[in-house]
Parts: sequence; structure tokens; C-alpha cells
Amino acid sequence: MSKAVKLAEDFYVVSGDKLTHPWDASAYLITGKEPVLIDCGGADGYPALKRNLGELGVQPQDITKVIATQVTGIMYPDLHSWRWKAELSFGFTRLIESKWR
Repeated sequence: MSKAVKLAEDFYVVSGDKLTHPWDASAYLITGKEPVLIDCGGADGYPALKRNLGELGVQPQDITKVIATQVTGIMYPDLHSWRWKAELSFGFTRLIESKWR
């Protein structure tokens, strides 16, 4: 699989069918003091997504917000598996508290 691709200043695609897993959905990272993940891909692509984040100097626990552009069990069945405190934005805000593995 491939590395993250810079799309603009502080904006990268970090997950997708060519980057992490052939069936994976796209996910984007906004870097900076408080990194934000837009969508999160799926479980099969997670190891490669974690690698791509690390190559950009970001650990999953550094991410403070996850923005889910579509919230259905079909699109993001593994959204709950992101294990850190993150603010999820779905048009409303909810705090998820769990332990990072």
C-alpha cells in the first residue's frame, strides 16, 4: 500500500483503496496543534492508516476530533473502535471516552 498524500497545506489523504486496503474508504487528516481526522476508513485498513499517521508525526491518541461525514453502520461499522477521547461531529457533538489499545 502507499503513503499518505498531501492535498494542500496541512491536509492529507491518509486512507483509501490505494493507500490502506482495497476495500477501504477514504479518510483525511488536518495536521496542526490539534490534528483532526475526517472519516476513519475501516478496520481492515487500520494498520496502514496508523502507519500513515505515524509517518506524518501523528499518533492516534493525538487526534482530538473525528468528523464523520456519513454516519451509518454500513459506512463506519468500526467508528467506535477508535479508542481515545475524541469529539465526534455529526451535526451534533458527542464525547466518546474509551481506552486506546
